[in-house]
Amino acid sequence: FRDKESEYRNYSEIPVLYVLPKYTGQGLGTRLLSHVEDIAAERESPGLVLWVLEKNLPAIGFYRRYSFVFSGYSKKHNSGWVEHLYIKRI
Repeated sequence: FRDKESEYRNYSEIPVLYVLPKYTGQGLGTRLLSHVEDIAAERESPGLVLWVLEKNLPAIGFYRRYSFVFSGYSKKHNSGWVEHLYIKRI
């Protein structure tokens, strides 16, 4: 995506952030995201980017609570799944 979305080429990408269902609601996702944001800030990254499946509404809600916004970019996989690129400036 870095070629097409070149405006985000210097952003730090979160490839996967997943908390097992039995551990949700304990603040682990928040702590993980905070730690990643701290690392990105130390590396002087202007922000974070991540892809979220269109139908993963709990994840989208989580990221929005932490100031991620939809970038306007989407990609459709051969399987039919659609992912949206979310960004957060730090």
